[in-house]
Amino acid sequence: MAQGKPCLVLIEERILLRSFPIEKGEYIIGRSAECDFVLDGKEVSRCHARIFYEDGKFKIEDLNSTNGTYLNGKRISITDLKHGDEINIGDFTIIFDEGKGIEGVYDETQVDSAGNETQRLVAEYKSLANKIRERDIALDLKRYHEKVLKSRKKLTQQANFDRLTDLYSRRYFDKVFEQQFQAAQKNKYPLSLLFIDIDHFKKINDTFGHDKGDEVLRGVAQIIRALCRKEDVVARYGGEEFVIVFSKMNKESAVQIAETIRKVVEKKSTEIIGLKITISIGVATEFGNFSRPEELIKTADNALYKAKSLGRNCVVSANE
Repeated sequence: MAQGKPCLVLIEERILLRSFPIEKGEYIIGRSAECDFVLDGKEVSRCHARIFYEDGKFKIEDLNSTNGTYLNGKRISITDLKHGDEINIGDFTIIFDEGKGIEGVYDETQVDSAGNETQRLVAEYKSLANKIRERDIALDLKRYHEKVLKSRKKLTQQANFDRLTDLYSRRYFDKVFEQQFQAAQKNKYPLSLLFIDIDHFKKINDTFGHDKGDEVLRGVAQIIRALCRKEDVVARYGGEEFVIVFSKMNKESAVQIAETIRKVVEKKSTEIIGLKITISIGVATEFGNFSRPEELIKTADNALYKAKSLGRNCVVSANE
């Protein structure tokens, strides 16, 4: 990247998505459209963090966000920014550039022409395999190819799973859910969706701290996963929300499982987490009544909102 003015660089897998120049002033980062630097993500608070200039330095401050602001892997309240610092807000990664340029960050044009690491390794392997056929070299090539496969598997694993809960990630859910929705419509079988929210999660963070909040997320995720079938898609949707996709399951069965999950979380949470935790659940079922996957998601989300408005710790089916 070329040198220039200080800026915030939004990246994904070392690919530059957006560069935001900053001057001597204050910049709010968050989900709200009124923020200076807008990040549209479920784990991002409306006003999440601020960058400001003070005493000749740029600094970053967390604005009491739900999921925290991380600098170089550590959760922060307020601290100085140095060139090359990595800021993590939800699933977003931002690099602070004093204007010197950031090594190893490429725009999409450069990446398209250069290819990522795995693609480069695959190309080198194929080139060597086509030129050399001697036995010893062939063994070396086989080992090299195994490294390629491990590299690809590692990248897929990182993209598909949430690092805190070990459930599927939001990105994986978005991809798989659309496929399952289309398959359900094509083959004419029901597809049920559960939206789950931990009740009063912000109060847990405020009272016991974010480390305890992380423990709650992991504990609830563990309970939910244990009560689902192997083929069910269980994902962390964002913040304290989880989502489950039940393929070939009607509304009645989905509501029954949702009630079981709710009761077990309430009963077992003290034993597993050390706190009594309750959850609210919204249920929606597709059986020829929705034309797009987004409609089913919205309906399940609305059912969850109703469950919370009814006092929380309950299950609401949108089909009722």
